[in-house]
Amino acid sequence: MMNKVVGYKAFNNMMDRYGNVYELNKDYHVKGKIKWQKNGFHFCHNLEDVFRYYDGFDENTVVCMVEGFGTVYTYFDEYADYYDMYVSSDIRILKVLSREEIINEVLSKNIFSVKRLVAGYKLTDEEINLILGTTNYKMIQPYINYYQKNDKEAFVRKRK
Repeated sequence: MMNKVVGYKAFNNMMDRYGNVYELNKDYHVKGKIKWQKNGFHFCHNLEDVFRYYDGFDENTVVCMVEGFGTVYTYFDEYADYYDMYVSSDIRILKVLSREEIINEVLSKNIFSVKRLVAGYKLTDEEINLILGTTNYKMIQPYINYYQKNDKEAFVRKRK
């Protein structure tokens, strides 16, 4: 158990799936025992992991930097390769991230993170070109074709 941890959480127009609306720099508390997928504020260490829980192709999805505090537990889903996910008794919304901040944060990581972003977040043509222009991520093209351009044959065709 930790006391404070910073991570990322997605919302639909600053509203969670239960209809609760959140504001910047305000503290929120949940009552009862904190338990993963049962009770508490859930958020992720890795920004790209929020798209496992929120539809990044929905234009109303907002990604925020948050701070969980009070009682904080870490959860790992080793089967699906999701690590450092958190549930906390208290949360504060620190910042709403811009598209540029989201893209730059993920591009500063590794190919695995970029693949998750491409699979879960609707990118503009300019953002796709930025990713493809980054030397380390040229092999990402099939993921872009499949997830961003709806080319369901992208992984089936032989690569030339």
